[in-house]
Amino acid sequence: MHEVNNKKNVKKITLINQSKIITPVLILCFDRPDNLKILFKYLKKYQVQNIYISQDGYSGLDLNIRKRHNEVKNLIRKIDWTKSVKKNFFKKNLGKQIAPPKGVDWFFKKVKRGIIIEDDTIPSRSFFSFCDILLKKHLKNRNIFQICGSATLPRKFGNITYISSLPFMHGWATWRNRWARYKYKMKNIEELRNNENFIKNVPNFYARLFWLSLFKEFKDGKHKTWDYTIVKDCISNNLGCIKPSFNMISNIGYKDSRHPLNKRKKLEVKKFNHLVNKHNNYKEEKIYEGWILYNLSFRYRFSLLIKYFLKLI
Repeated sequence: MHEVNNKKNVKKITLINQSKIITPVLILCFDRPDNLKILFKYLKKYQVQNIYISQDGYSGLDLNIRKRHNEVKNLIRKIDWTKSVKKNFFKKNLGKQIAPPKGVDWFFKKVKRGIIIEDDTIPSRSFFSFCDILLKKHLKNRNIFQICGSATLPRKFGNITYISSLPFMHGWATWRNRWARYKYKMKNIEELRNNENFIKNVPNFYARLFWLSLFKEFKDGKHKTWDYTIVKDCISNNLGCIKPSFNMISNIGYKDSRHPLNKRKKLEVKKFNHLVNKHNNYKEEKIYEGWILYNLSFRYRFSLLIKYFLKLI
């Protein structure tokens, strides 16, 4: 890593084009062999050395799922580009709400810091150097929860990083002591209404109602995902997620070609200015993330208001 200060005292970081990627990498997967083949092709090309793989189990009767599940397991067993491969095969099907965080739990029992990718997230080579540098740089700052590889900002921002309170889970990195915060269940949603950090990090009133409604639905079992508890923890405790303005992850898991994530291509980056707009708390970057100013329909806003006044959220 090489850092210099420019005239504005901004730290410019140069990414190293490593011949081998040493930082531990966890892959979360289940039954998508075609996706995993593509991911493995890139990991082999980049010479990623320390591979950890966690596959959710399956003992059901669906023959198609069983076939795909076995194909994934065979691909894992045939990894030949590195000898450092550790495997975690769950015996039972835990589902997409439990298996991923259980896999991350397993990962951080073995490593102190590392990178997490799912089988449909295809990283650039720059992503690994980016994570490696920033994992070391922010090792002691417990207020930083994660390093993100995906981006949503327009190119007018140039190559910068900034801090947001909203985590992105499409290719990311963190530390064991940060992951230890993870909670499987959602609690104390009612307290969010008056939480100072929640109000500060989500200043738009309807956006706050959106999150309150989403968290309530998650608590009631309507959403089978695993990352909403991370979102709640970050925005209510003012935890930082370091994000780039340049995208380093392609997501191939969305079948709809019109999905916004399908349009974001991964980039190779040589240099970037790190945390350049501290003076205004990255205000403009957060607006352009697209999560503070939601484009919610009038009908949906009205339904959120009704829920709010009835204290359903």
